[in-house]
Amino acid sequence: MAAAEAVLNPRKTPIQVRSQASVNAILQATVQVLRKEGLAKLTTKKIAARAGVSIGTLYQYFPNKNALLHLLLRQQLASFELHFGDACMEVRGRKLAEMAEVLASAFVKSKFGDAETSIPLYAAAGNCDGCRRMRMRTAKVLAGTISSASDRTVADPPRVARMLFSAMAGISRDIVAAGLNRGTMSEMEQELAQLLRAYLLGSSTAPAVNTLS
Repeated sequence: MAAAEAVLNPRKTPIQVRSQASVNAILQATVQVLRKEGLAKLTTKKIAARAGVSIGTLYQYFPNKNALLHLLLRQQLASFELHFGDACMEVRGRKLAEMAEVLASAFVKSKFGDAETSIPLYAAAGNCDGCRRMRMRTAKVLAGTISSASDRTVADPPRVARMLFSAMAGISRDIVAAGLNRGTMSEMEQELAQLLRAYLLGSSTAPAVNTLS
């Protein structure tokens, strides 16, 4: 396990400004080659040439292209977690149906806003440890948001949050496999909002109606 992680980790952390600039150029070049030629044709030689550095300089920081992809994926996951978490905070205390609309939109936009980069990165990652940890943290934040609903009470917010996040992730994977474009992204956002709304309302208890005048 430790050996496998070492293969995916950068060799060293840049300290000097010049070194950091080289690493940034390598990361940007990886994204550019990935978007232009796809994952299958991505090589460290092409990345180094695009970045304007020697292959030796690249290997000073990254042992292979998978280490580059792993770092880019971690950055992608951190960005998604931040933006989706912000959306969760934004809708705290609102009605469940309103939460569904905002959270579905935030999920799609933060996960696939740069689809040309994010899709091959997620495909290269598989079921990585970083993805699992991100899902657990995000589901916890989502559970807190669900429990803050102003109109209804959800009996088991952690369970509902885990199910919702798994459902959104599964649906997005299927749509990506079928071919993601602007039209399907819009469709995914609408369908996810409907799914979230129906499940949240179905998992909640309606507030008691006061019949006394």
